[in-house]
Amino acid sequence: LILGDGNFSFTLAFARLNPEAEIYASVFESSSEHAAKYPSSADHYIAEIQIHCPRVHKRPLKFGALPEHQLDSWQIAYLAADENLLILEASPFCAEKFSSYVSSGYHNSERSFHFVDRAETLTFVRSSALFTTLQDLNELESRSFLRIRGLAHEWRPFFRRDLSILYRNPTKLLHLERVLFSLIDRFFGHILISLYELENLRTQYEDCPNRIYRLTWQTWRVPLTRTLCNSLHEELKCILSDYFVREHLEMIVT
Repeated sequence: LILGDGNFSFTLAFARLNPEAEIYASVFESSSEHAAKYPSSADHYIAEIQIHCPRVHKRPLKFGALPEHQLDSWQIAYLAADENLLILEASPFCAEKFSSYVSSGYHNSERSFHFVDRAETLTFVRSSALFTTLQDLNELESRSFLRIRGLAHEWRPFFRRDLSILYRNPTKLLHLERVLFSLIDRFFGHILISLYELENLRTQYEDCPNRIYRLTWQTWRVPLTRTLCNSLHEELKCILSDYFVREHLEMIVT
């Protein structure tokens, strides 16, 4: 099964390498949309497939959307996380084995993608990690192989979220801030890459300093999606609020 081949050149190259394989190839467009997007190449590759590779089946993929590109990237780690998948490994894509394959689809056109390094073949694995609370997740992540606090994983999604704290006692601000950072590191340190203040956003409310902190979330064993990150961030705020009240700390999560 080949999903979203673009102009079908990869399907043709793969079929020539595997003449006995039963291949199902798909594109994201309808027939008319596909012909309009690849006017100079699609018909050629389709004709080649029909003549020389009769065991190839192709059909439009009617449901689903094209991956959004950002900085010329498919953001594949984020797309995989939405399906509970993690990138397990990456290896060089041996383009020389697929002589008729022409990379296309850059900005939804016939242009090829641009790579800083060589194209890669990615292997994915479905995550089986289970957790019920934010602190369970932090404990789970602490057991990740080579996990070091503050170290980012190249193949894992990350998201930035802001935390607003109102200090009710200005004279104790520095002390309370150290307490805050210590709490966050103790409870959530294994799922945060960084924590720092956005100093340009400092404000006062009724003579009480308000500070904004930026947290960068990343998990290694659990696919981190935008929805999951939002949920974790809200849970963090609830945990901190409860702790401030219970321990009579002069801070408020705003």
